Amino acid sequence: MGRNTKVIELFGVPACGKTTLKKYLCNAETCLTFGENKSKIPFFRIITCVPLNLIFFAILVKLQSKKYGHLFDVYTYRWIRFIVRLTYTVKYSQKDYIVVDHGFVQSIVSFEHGINLLDDVAFEKKVKKLISLVLKNFSIQFVHCDVDVAVAVQRIVARNRPSGRLDVITDKTRLVKEYIFEKQQYESLEKIICEMKGGCMVLNMDGHVNAVAKNLCLKLGMEFL
Repeated sequence: MGRNTKVIELFGVPACGKTTLKKYLCNAETCLTFGENKSKIPFFRIITCVPLNLIFFAILVKLQSKKYGHLFDVYTYRWIRFIVRLTYTVKYSQKDYIVVDHGFVQSIVSFEHGINLLDDVAFEKKVKKLISLVLKNFSIQFVHCDVDVAVAVQRIVARNRPSGRLDVITDKTRLVKEYIFEKQQYESLEKIICEMKGGCMVLNMDGHVNAVAKNLCLKLGMEFL
């Protein structure tokens, strides 16, 4: 694909600093933020951007969801669109790196919000299969943007931007409880990914994101501006 383009998928709880980190990582010469280009994919190229095995298992994982286990809904469409668009972007962008801050891992947690991901052994096996197919279809580095719950809660209260699910929770005790649970979900997925080829990088996002971005660029061999 492309010119050995590497996908960097950032994941973590809301307000962990994914979007800010993504902005620090990207520059016009070698890196692209996935989702920037909303132009339509030429129809004749769609056929070359449909990894059927990956899409099949992505939908299968979604159908196992206790909350979004329906085939014909907007979430199925978003899954397919995301995979096709990412494949197209990797193949034709001519960039060295593509940074994604709402990708495969983030979507799995969204599907299963409020439900312990690894309580269901069958679901865990399908998640492992999905991640293995992602690794086969893309040169991808998963990066867990880990953050202390207290720091994340402080950030989400300070930003006062009711755009996400946790942003609208006004009761601090409930907000902390939700964060602890969601953090555990990401840690479970991190553990699954770490057992696979390529593994998962873990970044401590408690401090200033600029220093974290420099450190990540150094590890990945990326140019930092």
